[in-house]
Amino acid sequence: MSTITAPSTSSRILAIAEQELRIIVRNKTVLAGAVIMPFLFAGFIAFMRPPGGAPAFTVGLTSIMVVLLAVYVTVTTTFATRRQELFLKRLRSGETIDAAILTGMAAPVVAITLLQLVALFAIVFAFGLPLPENPWPVIAGILLIVASSTAVGILTSVYTPSASAAQFTTLPYFMLVLGTFMWPALTPSEGLRRIEALTPGGALYHLCEAGWGGGLELLPFISLLGLWTYLPLHYALKNFKWDKR
Repeated sequence: MSTITAPSTSSRILAIAEQELRIIVRNKTVLAGAVIMPFLFAGFIAFMRPPGGAPAFTVGLTSIMVVLLAVYVTVTTTFATRRQELFLKRLRSGETIDAAILTGMAAPVVAITLLQLVALFAIVFAFGLPLPENPWPVIAGILLIVASSTAVGILTSVYTPSASAAQFTTLPYFMLVLGTFMWPALTPSEGLRRIEALTPGGALYHLCEAGWGGGLELLPFISLLGLWTYLPLHYALKNFKWDKR
């Protein structure tokens, strides 16, 4: 007599991720928001070399623009849309745990973004941008800002009633990360720089600086980005809304 084995959590995540990827590919608006626009913005930043654009600043600003547009805004919009379509409610009616559903839904966007970053920086470094002396703080910072933006995107979707509302609900965090990344390059005040170092943008700035020779203690900034990932995700899991608002 044969027994039926229930699908594992990882296989459930993969199935949800594949389904979500198909939806993204079919939806031209989402595809443009997740792939084309971030790549265009980032390419403009990378090749124009912003004022004061040392390699650390250029790489960090390019990463932030890609991640905020392709991950944060897209994740928020996607979860708000799937909630309104009752897609999330149907997924939850099965045996898949909440964390697996959220992971599977966000995974395609994260994977696309990481591929974008690899392709973009391969081109940028090939065209003459100097490689970091120590790449590990830069890699850690980019991976953590992706994780943090995913977590905050899921949390923001809790307060986003529709896809159209996402353009307003995503604005505060978008401006916080972008503004605090640019703050150290534009503001010489040491007191203000201590405040911005507590934000995701500030932490990424200092990790990118460390990659090009900045002698900094890395653990506080890595821990900060880890905290900016854990706390929003923990709160989102406890307060996530699965049904149509």
